[in-house]
Amino acid sequence: MSYYCPGTQGFRHIECLNLHEENDRVIAGRRYIHPLTGRFGERNLRRFMEDNSANPDIQRFLAHLSLRSQKRALATNLNTFPYNSLYGTVESEVVWRVWLDSDSNPQVINSGNVTQVPGTGRYRLYCDVPSFDKDNFHRYVNDYLKFPEAEELVVFLKRAIATPKAPFVPGLPFFLLVSKDFRCYESAIGKFLDPIQLHSRQRFGWWIEGAPTNAVFEKTIGQTEIRKAMHYHGEQMAKATAIKAVGNLAYGARRAPLAIMRFTEAQTYLEEAKDRYEEKIDNEYKRRFSRLYSIVLSNLAAAYLLPGESRNISLAFGNARKAILADPSYPKGYLRLARAHQANNDLSNAQRAIAEALRRPDLRNEIGLVETLIDLQTGGKGLPKDYEAFKRMAQNILHDDRESAIRVKDIGGLWRERMNRSS
Repeated sequence: MSYYCPGTQGFRHIECLNLHEENDRVIAGRRYIHPLTGRFGERNLRRFMEDNSANPDIQRFLAHLSLRSQKRALATNLNTFPYNSLYGTVESEVVWRVWLDSDSNPQVINSGNVTQVPGTGRYRLYCDVPSFDKDNFHRYVNDYLKFPEAEELVVFLKRAIATPKAPFVPGLPFFLLVSKDFRCYESAIGKFLDPIQLHSRQRFGWWIEGAPTNAVFEKTIGQTEIRKAMHYHGEQMAKATAIKAVGNLAYGARRAPLAIMRFTEAQTYLEEAKDRYEEKIDNEYKRRFSRLYSIVLSNLAAAYLLPGESRNISLAFGNARKAILADPSYPKGYLRLARAHQANNDLSNAQRAIAEALRRPDLRNEIGLVETLIDLQTGGKGLPKDYEAFKRMAQNILHDDRESAIRVKDIGGLWRERMNRSS
C-alpha cells in the first residue's frame, strides 16, 4: 500500500510494507486526511503515527522509514551535498531551533577573545521543528561526550539539512534559530550558512539567540507565528466547511444520524482551532471563524430536531445556545432555539427567543425572524388580510396580552412596521 510521507516541505511517495486492510481503513480515517485534498497533512501523518505508535504495523512502517533514512545518511557526502539547491523547499511557516541539553547544564561565557566552556558530561544536540498539535518534532538529534566543537556543530547542521531522521527529507527552513550556547561559533556557522542564505534569495535566514540581529528576528518570527496561526485556522475551517457540506446533504435527505455525525465532525475541527493561537488571529479572521462555527452549531441543533431515534431536544437546545454565543448576529441560532422550544410545546419561550434576536439592530429587519415571530403569534395562520380582524389581533399582541406586550415592547424594524400597518 502507498503512503505520502512528508518531509518539512512537500510529500514523498513511500511504499509501506505489510499493512493489513483493517489498518488501511484506520489510516484513511477522516481525522488524519484533509477532506479537500485527500492527502495526509504533515502534522496529521505524524500525529497518526504517534497516536498509533503501539500498532505493530505502524512500528514496521516507522522502522522501514528509519532504515531508508539511515541508508540515505550513509550514501550522502556532506562535503559535496548541493545545499544551495534546496532554496525551493523553503516554506514561510517553517522554523527550526537548534538547542543543547546536558546533564551538566553548561554555560558558554564570552570574555573578550576568550571563550570558556565549563562543565563536563553527556551533551545532546537537537534540531526541532515546532508543532501545532504536540511537542516539537525532532528533525535531527545527536549525542556528544563533551561540549560540541565548532566543526561538530557545523556537521550537525549539515545532517539536519541533508540527512534528517525519518520521516523528514532534505530541506531548508524559513528560520533557523541557534541556541545562545553557540554564540562563540558564530563565525563558523556563518561560513557554512551564509552562502546558502545568499543562494536562497533571502528565503532562508538564520540567527543566534541574543545576537544583535535578534530584535529583527523576534519581530519577524512574531509575524511568522501570526501567519502560522492563520494558516492553521484556515486549514481547519476548510476541513469543517467540506464536512459541513456533506452534513447539509444528509440533513436535506432527512438522514439524521449521518447529518449529526458530520456536523459534529465539523464542530470538532473548529473547536481544535479555537483552542489554539486564537489571540494571534486578526479580527476579520475571527469574524469569519465565529460565523462558520455558529452555522455548524445551528445545523447540528436542527439535525437533532429531525424525527427519528436520533432526535434529542436537549442537545438541540445546547447547540442552539452555543451558536448564539459564537455569533450573536447569525439569525439561525435564534431560529433553532425557537424550534427547540416549539418541540417542547413552549410557545412562549419560542417567541422570546425570536424577540431577543429582533431587538438587535443588525437583525431587526431579518425577514426570516419576522415571519417566524408572526407565525408563532398567530398559531401559524399569519396576519389577517381583513383590516378589522388584523386590528383585533394586533391589539391583542401589542396591548391586551400582557405577557406578549412586555415581550415585544422594544422590538422595532420590520416586525413593528407589519404590526402598525394602516388601512
